[in-house]
Amino acid sequence: SAVSFIISASPVITAILARFILSEKIGLTGWISIFCAFAGVGVITFYNGGFNLNSGVIWICAAAVLISGYNIFQRKLMSRYSPLEITTYCIIAGAILLSIFAPQSFPQVETASITQIAAILILGIFSAGIAYVCWAYALSKAKQTSEVTNYMFMTPVITTFLGFVLIGEKPHISVYIGGVLVLLGVFFINKRNWRV
Repeated sequence: SAVSFIISASPVITAILARFILSEKIGLTGWISIFCAFAGVGVITFYNGGFNLNSGVIWICAAAVLISGYNIFQRKLMSRYSPLEITTYCIIAGAILLSIFAPQSFPQVETASITQIAAILILGIFSAGIAYVCWAYALSKAKQTSEVTNYMFMTPVITTFLGFVLIGEKPHISVYIGGVLVLLGVFFINKRNWRV
């Protein structure tokens, strides 16, 4: 739960960075919407035992800051590159950085089952390739970065729904309460007047 909650802080961190780096104004209604959605994610993630700190939390905090920086950096590149170009360059750069793990990965792929390989392909094609192109395209069309990044709050809601539909997980009541807060936050952040 700590991981999901920290990663869900990314839209808030992005909004703060966008305010200072891109001079985007959020306004009072925007901040209330962001924290409403953030509270919803907190309700969803904390119901089963609370915030468990461990040695990996520092890495997750770094990941949340880096994804926020990625959103800002990507937004600045929109004037020079298309969404497809930005995504392609980012995926190639990521592949180069991760290539140090290739020697250990190839033997694992050789012994992997068809189901495991299919899962890797689905993650690579849909959760990485197509999703990041769509993300870049949405950022290129949005007036403000936070209009897009606040949809990241929907991740635990959609994950819970897919868990119910695909593998029969029954959501706890806190998921419904948190889900409503997330949906309200995302709805109002896209309906509000940013300059309050």
